[in-house]
Amino acid sequence: AFYSHEGKTNLIHGTDWNRLDITCLESGQLLTDRVVDYDSDSNYFDYFHGSLAIAPDSKSFVSNGWHWHPYGQITLYWIDQFLQGFETSHTDLKLTDDRDPENACFEADWERPLCWIDKRTLGIGYNRGMGHYGKQQFPSEILIYDTVENRIVRRFPFNGFAISIEGDVAGQLYFDSERSRFIGLNKKIGLIVTDILGSVLEKNLELKGFAYSSRHACFFSLDKERRNIELARLTA
Repeated sequence: AFYSHEGKTNLIHGTDWNRLDITCLESGQLLTDRVVDYDSDSNYFDYFHGSLAIAPDSKSFVSNGWHWHPYGQITLYWIDQFLQGFETSHTDLKLTDDRDPENACFEADWERPLCWIDKRTLGIGYNRGMGHYGKQQFPSEILIYDTVENRIVRRFPFNGFAISIEGDVAGQLYFDSERSRFIGLNKKIGLIVTDILGSVLEKNLELKGFAYSSRHACFFSLDKERRNIELARLTA
């Protein structure tokens, strides 16, 4: 994941077993040099990092990963603290509240669809499924999560994710800040667009397998055989 600081571009990247580093790409300097002792747990966090997402103000990021034996856990890092305390500075996001059943099981769910809404708020794909392998499932949702207060502030149904047999949510989630709307993409049902309250604005089954560029406000799909990129835009 890339971010800018004081006019320079930095890269957050995995370099070793359960380890993230930050490198300044302008100078090549490693900003997080340290010794990790895996035996004594010095500077070591027993956690498998997943995809990384940087907040719009480049002051924090989340890792969409998991613990062994596998259960998903999104972890939050404030970059200034990470430069001093590294992985041990993490905060675990709490993805359950009093609306979830006591015996809800989320162990297998990692690499959830998620996106930043603003510099402190995340949208997170979620399903309150009970147990494993489809024993009971609920409609998928988006959790509106305040990273400063570390809590769910709102949630609403969102039928824009694919649900696996284990009850996991799958797909991609984006937020269009200019129009205040969510964009969901997955390989089963294609595209769904909703407003900030979850009301459906647009659907498109033709966009299965596409990704979305928030910067360019367009969808794209790479055809490796034809060596070309197909582009599409929202109609509204």
